[in-house]
Amino acid sequence: MAFGRRRITLPKTKAACQKLWDDATPRKLAKGYLTVAGDTELHIEYGVFTLKFHGHDIVKYLDGYKTVYGGGYSTSPTTQGRITSATGASMHSNGKLGYEQTVRIGGYPFFDGIRVDDYGQVLEEDRRPDFKQVNVKAVVSAYTTLFKRIEKLIYGRYELGEWADGTYHSMSAQWDALLNIEDQLATGDAFPDSDDVRTLLSTSVRTDLRERLTAVKEALRDKYYARNNGYERIEVTK
Repeated sequence: MAFGRRRITLPKTKAACQKLWDDATPRKLAKGYLTVAGDTELHIEYGVFTLKFHGHDIVKYLDGYKTVYGGGYSTSPTTQGRITSATGASMHSNGKLGYEQTVRIGGYPFFDGIRVDDYGQVLEEDRRPDFKQVNVKAVVSAYTTLFKRIEKLIYGRYELGEWADGTYHSMSAQWDALLNIEDQLATGDAFPDSDDVRTLLSTSVRTDLRERLTAVKEALRDKYYARNNGYERIEVTK
C-alpha cells in the first residue's frame, strides 16, 4: 500500500512558538533550538522566534504577524510548503498569470520581508501591485500584415521554384533580410529582393510557403516586437 507524504504542521503564531518552546524537554532544546520538521528548526533570539529551513531564515514571528523570507529559495516548492504551513497563507509559483513576479503568497506578489498576520492574510500595506508585460496591438497587427504581404507578393515566384534550394542562414541573417524586405515594401516595391527572400525562408520547415513563413514569423517575433516597442508593462488590478 502506498502512503502519501505526512503533512507538516508548523506554528503559525508567536504564542504557538512559545508553547512549543515551553513544552519541549531539555533534551530537545540541548542544541539551543527546536527541530519542528525535517531540516526545519525553531530558534529564539532576543525574544523573537525564527523558523529556519536548511539554515536559512524563512519566517520571523512577531506580535500579531510574521515576516516572511525566501532565503534565496522562494521558488522552491519545499520552501514554499514550509512557509505556507507556518503562515497559513498559500505560497506557490504561477507563471500562467503572466505576472512579472510569479511567486505568490496569499494571492499577492512575494518579496522578502512581506508580512502576514496571524490569520494568514497579507498586511494591506504589503499588498504590492501586480505588473505584467503585454503586446501592443498596433505592433502585433503590423507584424501580421507584413508577413501577409510578403506571402502574397512572393507566392507566384515560390510556386515556380525560385527558392527551391535549402541554403541555411542564421537567425540574425534572417532578421536582416526581413528588415530589408520591410524597407522595400515601405517604398512601394512589389518585387522583394530574391536573395533576401531566400535568406528569410531558410528554415528547417520544408512544406508549403505559408508554413515556412509561419516558422520564420514565430522565430523573429520577439526581435520585431522589441525593435518596434511592441511590449508594454501594465499594472494589473484585481
